[in-house]
Amino acid sequence: MVQTRASSARASSNGTTHEASAPSPGHAVAARWDDVHNFRDIADADPRILPDVRQLYNDLSVKELIDLRSSDELSNLPDEHFTVFEGIGFCKYVRDYVTNRSVPNPLATTVTDKDIMRVHIPPLEKHRLYRSLISRMPLRTAAYVVATSIVNKEAGRAAAINEVNAAGLEGLYEILLDTAKMEWVAALQRVLTAAEKGRPVLFFCKAGKDRTGILAALLLSILGVPEDRIIADYVKSDEWHHVALAGIENDSRAAALDRAKFERAPAEAIRHALQHMRRTAGGVEAYLLGAGLTADEMRRLRAALLRPGAAVAAAGGAHAKL
Repeated sequence: MVQTRASSARASSNGTTHEASAPSPGHAVAARWDDVHNFRDIADADPRILPDVRQLYNDLSVKELIDLRSSDELSNLPDEHFTVFEGIGFCKYVRDYVTNRSVPNPLATTVTDKDIMRVHIPPLEKHRLYRSLISRMPLRTAAYVVATSIVNKEAGRAAAINEVNAAGLEGLYEILLDTAKMEWVAALQRVLTAAEKGRPVLFFCKAGKDRTGILAALLLSILGVPEDRIIADYVKSDEWHHVALAGIENDSRAAALDRAKFERAPAEAIRHALQHMRRTAGGVEAYLLGAGLTADEMRRLRAALLRPGAAVAAAGGAHAKL
């Protein structure tokens, strides 16, 4: 399984790479490519230096690319950004509020029978982020931000950015966990389907630490990787210092954003996310069960991604051999 963080290796015989993972102690975990940054295997890593993103297809045989970037982030990219995806299939997931699931949108999908597929599953959209921020504010603060925005958009935006700064990464991760349950389940189900078919997976966002880091933590938790190793793997992204807030960070009107805070990947941020799931749901697996992932799907993920004979502890986590 591949994320986008360091060099690559295999996570299992099926291969799965993501943005961060629990590599074996002592292995290299941060190769620098020309065009792909913050890339590492969910299980192991090796010291190869690969020239560009096309090596993902040629050398790693990646077949499934799960794109976690927001719609706003993608719409603001130049056309040449997408040339790397030429010739591969595309599938976009949208929310179905009847079934309360994130599902493929046939109107925004092109050729689903290609050998290589890019699957767009956005857990963080700008409008949902703003709505969630306002809903978490004290009533008087929320009323002030909304009222000010009506009278003076600049002042309202500044007040909202102040709240974003106050919430920090911990608040952002709570929002991602509370508001994107459909997307996390859809992404994990996509990983499962690909893994069972022996199709190597890469999942990525913009910075490769927040959305990708949470998806990696969810997957590694299912696989029984101990929490301390999940945290240690996440922290490897701290060297990259890149901000990705669904496009807000690119808005010149958001100059007051505390970029130094949001470009980091400190241990306390992902630890807070794991604690948030324990506090609100009883743990990662309980959180995912409540979100719609089944116990059987978790069992199948373990069967597909763990090496034969790797034990999964019921509590405390086992050393998953990806």
